[in-house]
Amino acid sequence: MKYLHRLPVIVTYSIIATAQQTKPIRITVGQPSTAPQLEREENDSVQLDAASGDIIVSSRNESFRIPPETNINANWSCDISRAASKFIYDCKLTTGPGALNQVIAFSMASEDPDSLTVRLPSGWKTFKGVDKLHPSLEFILVGGDGIDREAMAATGRTDAFRFESELMPGVVSFDLRPVPRFPKPGEKSLGERLDAISPWANAEILKLETKDRHRRRFLTVGPKIRAQVDSYAALRAELMILIGVPEYGLWQVHLSKLSQTTDPELGSLVRSLPESSPTQTALRQALLLRVESLPR
Repeated sequence: MKYLHRLPVIVTYSIIATAQQTKPIRITVGQPSTAPQLEREENDSVQLDAASGDIIVSSRNESFRIPPETNINANWSCDISRAASKFIYDCKLTTGPGALNQVIAFSMASEDPDSLTVRLPSGWKTFKGVDKLHPSLEFILVGGDGIDREAMAATGRTDAFRFESELMPGVVSFDLRPVPRFPKPGEKSLGERLDAISPWANAEILKLETKDRHRRRFLTVGPKIRAQVDSYAALRAELMILIGVPEYGLWQVHLSKLSQTTDPELGSLVRSLPESSPTQTALRQALLLRVESLPR
């Protein structure tokens, strides 16, 4: 598997080097650290461009930019139906043409990943996330590191997923991760550039390189809550999550009325929500299903 760049390797080496120390390390509370400080070399500069989000680097004989990969033009839509005690989620992940940052992997938050039966499109694999505090299902396009980004961007891509679960639909978080960038023929890789700059510049880049620069996080619909524990309070809490979320800008005027809306009136509020995107349509459908399942 090829990696976006070598920054994770730098971190790993640092941890290994510390673990292999043969002399004990003594830390005294209240005294300053004696760790050596990296010296800034002449003409070293690492800045974050607020307008573009690029990290602009100048060090030694290298000058380059590290762009974020958050501009992912993608939609997640679901048709939800019932079969006996289970809910069927027929979902589509669509990346539009012209979006250079095409999706190679994504994660879906799930409080009970083991309760989901998943049918995947060709080329995808899934596994449970390792973070037990924030359980999720992870999805990855196998062989995605060999994908031609430009070719995929020319046509876009749609992949269909099916989930079967006893969990009712609700608001879940998604992380979309793009196809890694690879250098063009004759162009230096980012790893080669990082090797050529000063240790100080590498350290400054590490301070700015966060996970959020290489993923797009958004809220959409997915398996969420068991019917036995659903309530008006739970539904109200999910609507409140959406307050201030840009993808649901047209919903904000309606969501602002939540504090004045009684439980029996929540159904009317949900029905008033407009549908201006596949994501909004799918979530509105899910919320209506929840309303209709609650006692009146």
